[in-house]
Amino acid sequence: KTSFPYYAALIPLIAVFFGLGVRVLMQNLHGHARTIGWLGLTGLLIFNVVWLVNDLFIRWPQLEETQAIYHSRIAELALYLDKTADDIPSVICQAAQTYDSPALSDDQLMRVMMNRKDASLRFADCVNGLVFTEGGEQEQFVLLAPDIIEQMHPYLRNWLSLGKVVQSEQVPEDSVINFGEAETLADTVGRFLTTAPLTYAPEALAEGETPEPLAPPIRFEDNLTFLGYEIEESAPQIYRQGDIVAVITYWRVDGPLPSDLQLFTHLLSDPISIAAQHDTISISPHFMRERDVFVQVSYLPLPESLPDGEYRISIGAARRNSGERLKVLEGDNLRGDRLFLYAITVQNDEAPTDTESET
Repeated sequence: KTSFPYYAALIPLIAVFFGLGVRVLMQNLHGHARTIGWLGLTGLLIFNVVWLVNDLFIRWPQLEETQAIYHSRIAELALYLDKTADDIPSVICQAAQTYDSPALSDDQLMRVMMNRKDASLRFADCVNGLVFTEGGEQEQFVLLAPDIIEQMHPYLRNWLSLGKVVQSEQVPEDSVINFGEAETLADTVGRFLTTAPLTYAPEALAEGETPEPLAPPIRFEDNLTFLGYEIEESAPQIYRQGDIVAVITYWRVDGPLPSDLQLFTHLLSDPISIAAQHDTISISPHFMRERDVFVQVSYLPLPESLPDGEYRISIGAARRNSGERLKVLEGDNLRGDRLFLYAITVQNDEAPTDTESET
């Protein structure tokens, strides 16, 4: 098998022999023949230089194999962020988080390629979570993979559609979206005051206290505030066993967050019995800053054996490493470590027949 490093030592020797051959040839030519010889050598040199420049700087960089190996999309975005990081906060979207892999993930590779190590960056998978920096003020979403938009939950895709795609030779096509919808975000969160009622968990109520409906926002400890929730327009009135319930929640950052923060979403058949759950977070808490708002879409797969009935959704936050839940705050008082949102109804596809009912 041919290996270039094994033959690299021969290159200087080949060059010496070529030079000696040309010298001997030119010494044996006279008059017009020598002139023609020099012109031929000059033309050969120019031809090779043009060929080399075309192959090295035009054809070779455009090869799919070259772009894949050298991560050209990520490199171009890293250069773009170096130029724009001072002017606008950036949310880096990577659909698949692979931080447990020994290989560098795309966002880690991009940071290695960047010269600006103090850039104002946030990180999200953008498929199930979005970050609105500084309450939805001007920002840019940077899509590290070209197919992220197709993978996004439709609710989040609708948010991103409000932005404007950057058309520039400096960035790959459909890779940067300018976004600034502070007013729209404020209207959405403000609507939760009347459309997103919730209650404290039963264990957080004083003896004899009845669970009164509350309006968000609700503070948690460690600088996290729950802003409210949205119910999908396409959500069914009645769920079936095997369906997936998408729970959309909004959160605000009021200061440094625990680096191992995660959110939990539970489906409860009673206050303590968990029928389905999903523990996740689709943003990187370490990079979040005060006044940032993020949206999280969590999924509750309903077991095939789930009995018919009404189930309540509860949410909260915890530290992933210790499992310790963040406490809910009401002024200086603690109000448990979870909140109760809305209820859903689960019912089998097949209703019992009259004969089965009589039996």
